[in-house]
Amino acid sequence: MAAVEVKSYALNVIVLLVTTIIPIVFPICYDQSPFYFIGKPSVENLLDEEGRILSNKVRVKWGAMHNFKCVDYFQVEYYQKDDITNKVMTPRIERFNRYFDIDVDPCTEYAVKVQASEDYQGRREDFKAVSGEVYHKVDYTPRFISKPSIKELKIREPRGRGGRSVYNWEKKTRGWQNDEAEEEEAVPEPVMLRVSWRLAQIDYPTCLDYFVLDYYDITYNESTFSRTIERPFKSARIQYDIHSDSVPCDPEFRYILRVFGLTGAETRAEWTPPSCVLTTPPPTTTKATEERKDDAYDDLYDVIYENDQLKAKIEGLNEEYAKIGLEVFNAFSKDVFVGVEKLIAIRHEIKANESASKDSGWG
Repeated sequence: MAAVEVKSYALNVIVLLVTTIIPIVFPICYDQSPFYFIGKPSVENLLDEEGRILSNKVRVKWGAMHNFKCVDYFQVEYYQKDDITNKVMTPRIERFNRYFDIDVDPCTEYAVKVQASEDYQGRREDFKAVSGEVYHKVDYTPRFISKPSIKELKIREPRGRGGRSVYNWEKKTRGWQNDEAEEEEAVPEPVMLRVSWRLAQIDYPTCLDYFVLDYYDITYNESTFSRTIERPFKSARIQYDIHSDSVPCDPEFRYILRVFGLTGAETRAEWTPPSCVLTTPPPTTTKATEERKDDAYDDLYDVIYENDQLKAKIEGLNEEYAKIGLEVFNAFSKDVFVGVEKLIAIRHEIKANESASKDSGWG
């Protein structure tokens, strides 16, 4: 009897030691309690340092969960609503985080949901719970990432036959026909302002609706000249020419190129009026290939124009000198013919006198 009591006492001591040294560990989700999202996630736009909406990034947020103690990590799944085949799943997000930033394209609607998982550490497939799906689109207004090209060009005048400038030739002939050329008031030489840009200069052309080119009076806050360039754009390069007669130079005015997005909001690029003096920008090698091509095209335009002007001047001078030469020739010819006639008359008179002398016997 004593032996049995000793064994029982020893067993109790062992159990006590084991339970004291090695405590019984129960898993947090020992009963595998289900967990789920109490509400849907939300998606918010992000702002830059200047308070403007970021075009390509949003923040996904989620709230409380039932049995959150069972969740080991989160993930965000999203895709473009019109393209369900290209789903994106983020890497694992630490369980105590409640938001994650994802990259998106502006003016495109996305479907977004959050997935919570319990990690079984490879023993079997992780248990997952998925939130409700929400939709979001960044309503972004596109803007210029580089300034449009502004150039002043001389305006070509109408030409007659042979490439002569009609206006200049009429002025020259009127002055030549009169004894004294009439003095005319100096008229500013007309110029053409060429504004050009490429769709690639807009950060997100998919958000673009149309352009408006304004000549704006900053004193009275009104547009005195406005042109709208709408879709469909004929090419990737857009160009608009403005005559200085329509839009004269004035320091109280500004040129404004407005970029309207699909939301109706606008951004703008603006610059001061030109000097109305033909200028050539300094050469640079930092421009893109397409921009250099456009500059080369405009330079070629100027060279061709100047070449035509030079040809017209040369032809005009040739005609003027030809007329002057003809007058000189006519005057010289007239004097020569008169002299020849006198010489012939004298010779006829001498011959007549000689004949008379012979007839009278003096020869």
